[in-house]
Amino acid sequence: MNPESELTVQLVGSDGGALELAGIEVDIRFYMHGQTRYTFILGRTDDNGVVRTHLSDIERQLQENRRVFLMDYNTPLSECDSVVGIVTPSVEDLAQREASRQKWWPETVPTPETPNGKARCPEQMFQLSKTAPNKFDLVCER
Repeated sequence: MNPESELTVQLVGSDGGALELAGIEVDIRFYMHGQTRYTFILGRTDDNGVVRTHLSDIERQLQENRRVFLMDYNTPLSECDSVVGIVTPSVEDLAQREASRQKWWPETVPTPETPNGKARCPEQMFQLSKTAPNKFDLVCER
């Protein structure tokens, strides 16, 4: 995986049309031998329902997590499968994350609410390209 490769996800409806929903949190899941290894926040959608990042930004998340949880984040992304899952976490999933975060870091500022309840985008699998930009349409239900 080229760390400078851009990763773009567009939320779309079942008809393939763009869903212009801002602020939706999108996650990316990395697998190792078909088993979930990591889940990272890919980002939040802009006004057009698009989230963009670079694989190097995800690598930075891995490095930051490794500083605190060395044994949980000891696999380089380059050793993960080239097929990734992209999903929008449910409102319940986000609430559980926030509760977990508060357990470890109660003094930090809570994460802002998201409109993730407006669209349900189940996990879909995508092949990461080593050379071309990675542009994926994530099909969502409203």
